[in-house]
Amino acid sequence: MSPNVLLITGGAKRIGVEIAKKFHDEGYKIILAFQSSSAEAAKAVCELNKLRKDSAVAKKIDLVDLDSLDAFFQECKETFGPLTCLINNASVFAPTDLKNVSSTELKRTFDINLIAPIILSKNMASQKMKSSIINILDIYAEKPLASYFSYTISKAGLKMATKALAKELGPDIRVNGVSPGIILWPEDEENKGFISEEVVENLPLKKKGKPIDIANTCYFLAEVAPFITGEIVTVDGGQSLS
Repeated sequence: MSPNVLLITGGAKRIGVEIAKKFHDEGYKIILAFQSSSAEAAKAVCELNKLRKDSAVAKKIDLVDLDSLDAFFQECKETFGPLTCLINNASVFAPTDLKNVSSTELKRTFDINLIAPIILSKNMASQKMKSSIINILDIYAEKPLASYFSYTISKAGLKMATKALAKELGPDIRVNGVSPGIILWPEDEENKGFISEEVVENLPLKKKGKPIDIANTCYFLAEVAPFITGEIVTVDGGQSLS
């Protein structure tokens, strides 16, 4: 019997690596795709392979080089066999100064956050087998976040792409999305202003989430919910209720 194989983009750290660990714990082989976090990716794969020999690899991906993605996907298929789950987790998250935004910046955000996931999903369809695609969205795909113009629009596009792909790729492939709320504090100084302890305290659950909350939701959609497709599961402690 062929192993279950997960390809996750942006899998080297933060929520991505937690998702990779969860699927690995459940017996999946992992292809952890990273753009620049090579040290973190190597460390994560080393830890997974210590738990189960030859069960994980790290592969560098350039999501801006859209023409390279077909070959990248083929390389992934040749690593462990056909892919049974694709999680499009990688994204660009940075504030946008609309008055000064450039076409280059807009294109890069849309290429990484929207176009690359669609191309990788197209490749999943080419396998012609039962599989699952999960897109990591954002609660701000529904209600735009001030000063994050290009990011929120790209995530809104990915939300609609999730629903359109679910229609297009059924019955063999189920496509769903997960929309996190406040899970981790931002790493970059430029992003630290949009959430605070006060925001967390005003959530119905009065706490921020954990990466495992997103990982568990992804695994549920991939393995426990065979009659769910085209849905967006919000994991935000009730933040989107207000």
